[in-house]
Amino acid sequence: MSYFSKNRFSLRQVVILLAVVFIGIAVISYATVTIPNTFTSGTTISSSQMNDNFTAIKNAIEPLQTTNFTRFTGMNFGGVDVTATDTKLNIGTRTFTKSRSDTNIEIFLNSRFNGGTFSGGASGIRFWVMIDDTIGATFDNDANIKTSDSYEFLSIYAAFQGLSAGSHTVSLWAKTNSGASSDVGVDPGGWGGAIIVKESL
Repeated sequence: MSYFSKNRFSLRQVVILLAVVFIGIAVISYATVTIPNTFTSGTTISSSQMNDNFTAIKNAIEPLQTTNFTRFTGMNFGGVDVTATDTKLNIGTRTFTKSRSDTNIEIFLNSRFNGGTFSGGASGIRFWVMIDDTIGATFDNDANIKTSDSYEFLSIYAAFQGLSAGSHTVSLWAKTNSGASSDVGVDPGGWGGAIIVKESL
């Protein structure tokens, strides 16, 4: 203990400095960081140099903390007749704001679906998510219902990379394998189905 009291730094300052160093190492593992000042034994360290180093680490950490969530509920806006071509379902307007251009978007949809009444040779209906009605997911899974006049709980996941910053809209689409299905809907009866949009690096 006497060693620290006789020198330039207190024990508390050394502990804080070590903590910052370890945080900096962790940050460097996940991000590109340029530390403006390096020090060697015997070098006099100024407060401005230390502050510059702390600022560089802070600027590297903050982008890693970008995680935004948007939740949409109340998707029961009436049924839609779906054919063997891509058909947009009626879930209302679901708009979110992407804060940065270098982040990814993940969409989680969990809800009961009404698969509608099959006709004209239809034996199944498939569901998927898009952004702005035209942008397909980089990675995703579709959901499906293969029994006419049935209600099923479905989960859809979609990940989007390279999406620009700004306002975007989530849309839900469906198509039959052939023929058609009438009165297809999402969250029939309003039992808490939801879309969750996650923005993160």
